[in-house]
Order: sequence, then structure tokens, then C-alpha cells
Amino acid sequence: MRLVLAFIIILSAIVINRIGYTQVCSKTSGVITIPSGSDPFCQTEPDYYAITITEMGLCTAAPTAPTTSSAIDLSSCASTFTSPGGYEVSVENGVSKNLAGSMSKPPNGTYTHGFIRMSNVFKIKAAITLNTSYNGVQSGSGIYCSTQAATYGEPSGSPPSGNSTVCSSTPTTAGILTDPLLDLSGGGSFEASGSETLSEGTITAYLLTSGSLLASSSANVAKMVGVQSFTTPVVISDNTSSMSVSFRVSQGMSVVDWGGAGYLDVGNGPFSVKMSVR
Repeated sequence: MRLVLAFIIILSAIVINRIGYTQVCSKTSGVITIPSGSDPFCQTEPDYYAITITEMGLCTAAPTAPTTSSAIDLSSCASTFTSPGGYEVSVENGVSKNLAGSMSKPPNGTYTHGFIRMSNVFKIKAAITLNTSYNGVQSGSGIYCSTQAATYGEPSGSPPSGNSTVCSSTPTTAGILTDPLLDLSGGGSFEASGSETLSEGTITAYLLTSGSLLASSSANVAKMVGVQSFTTPVVISDNTSSMSVSFRVSQGMSVVDWGGAGYLDVGNGPFSVKMSVR
């Protein structure tokens, strides 16, 4: 019997940074159309997407949430993957990966939750074609736009100036954009946690300090943890013989018409991790 445990950590881009804020790009023959109106953004699959994972596991009860004075309590959980120094995995949509770390089968039992510890830093790379000409927030203009080798900085000024994209009338070469997730609010006051309920269960993400406490501001965010409750509990038994991990990044990059002014900005988008056990 094949059981699929979906750790679906819905993490939005720093430019549209709230859980559940998702919108798939319209794409025809590889050409992207960004929606107009009050939310001129969408999400698409990048050419490259990398995250750094330190631990994944299953829990027999809901972990106690972290606070600004206490770390998350995972005493009801068993690790299925650990990499103390963190393992950076480049993700291909729907492809299983051999993770460099320790994989282990959890004790037999019924598991109601899953968790993942990871860095809050995402890396993306993409060269895209749009249905109309845009200005790159770094430079250039045209229907061909690409990510730049930089650490993301939110565009500012009028016209907006940033460092995530260059656009041109001819195809451009993409670089790896490093994009830290520092806030889970919808653009208001800082929020270090957020939840979303989907058919697979309820997912909650927490931004943490280097000491694993709940972050009190974007300035002290150093890593993150995601927890998911399973709609259907998972039973591990003597018959469970193997585990594999795959990733889904079909919406792994957010594409934004910044301020609706015709300037293209990009950032990280939602991803999911699935651990399959047999």
C-alpha cells in the first residue's frame, strides 16, 4: 500500500508574502500573461529552485507552537530525515530526490502530523517570455525577462528600482536570485506565523530566530519550520519498507507587475514536499 504524506508549505514571495496568496500564471505556448487589476501578479514554474532542509518527520500529536520565549515542542515527533548542517536541494517539479543526510523509518504507530525544518532562504532562476513588454526593475525592457544573480531587494522609488530582473527585446540569460522570506503578513505589520487549510489538512509556517524561537521582527528571522495536520492519519507498520521524497514547484516563482506600472519583479513562490512510504 502506498501512502503519500504531503507537507505542503505554502510560502509566498517576499513581495506578496502571505500564506494562501496564490494565483497561477496563464501560459500559452510558453508565453506568460500577468493578470491586470488590483492584484497584478501570478506564479509559475522557475527553471531552477533550491531550498535547504535540515529535518523532516512525523508526529503522533500536534507539536506545540513556538513562541518568542520557547521553541517548538516536537517531543511527539520522529525524524525521517536529518541533515544538521542543512542540505541544499535543487528541486525539479514532481521529481524524487536522494537527499544527502540520514533517512530513517519512524517507529510503528499512527501519525497525525508532519513537520519540516528548513532555511528561510530560497534560490530561483528563470528566463521567461511575456505577452507584452515590461521594464526590468534592474534594467532593460521587452518581452524577454530573466532573474539576476543577486540577493533580492524590494523595489523602491518611482519609477521602481530593484535588482531581481532584466528585460530585453531578445532572450536574456538568467542568474540565480537569492530570496529570503522575512515576513508572512499581507503587507501590514510583521507576522511570524500563518496557516492555510487545504484538502490535505491545515498547514502552518513559523519564522524562527537562530535560537529557534518565534521571530519578533523581520530583522531576526534566521530559519523556519512548517507543520501540517493530516486529514487522514498515516499508519507506519512492520510492512512499511521504503520512503521517498519528491517536490512540487509548478508555482515556485512569483511574477509581479510592480504597482501595476509595467515594471517586472519576481520572487519565490509556493512549493510542496511529499514523502511517500511503502
